Amino acid sequence: MAHRRGTPRPHPGGSPANVALGLHLLGRPVTLSSCWGDDPPGALIGAHLAATGVPVRRLRGLSRRSTVALAYVDTATGSADYDFLTAWDPAHIPLDPGVTLLHTGSLAAVVDPGTAQVLDACRQLHGRPGCAVALDLNVRPAVQPDRNAYRTAITRRSRPPM
Repeated sequence: MAHRRGTPRPHPGGSPANVALGLHLLGRPVTLSSCWGDDPPGALIGAHLAATGVPVRRLRGLSRRSTVALAYVDTATGSADYDFLTAWDPAHIPLDPGVTLLHTGSLAAVVDPGTAQVLDACRQLHGRPGCAVALDLNVRPAVQPDRNAYRTAITRRSRPPM
């Protein structure tokens, strides 16, 4: 695919932040729990989240770096290819007793070292009456080019332990 490359422009986002913002705009009670670094991308993320008004619980990350997604957009079709510089590594993801929905992004569920913490949080909430776990299964070839391997990893990791 041919891409016209212009000047890179940073845009904060990610599925969990976007879902939290949407719920916040609908007037639903929400808290975004996430970690990002003390680096330039992290400063952008922090400023963006502060401007949205979404309550945020910043988790301690082990690397103190931010995950960065590089999107190469084909201006003719609008489609994009991605490269990821992942740094998702929360030390722990605490869940408040009142949590009824946990939404996680696709990278957090399959890219180590943070997957164990994400899956632990999902397992804590899974099966509680009135609660739900939502997973953004946006398969990115840049993360795992083999869709079957991705599917196997999600299936294996999403099942509660016996």
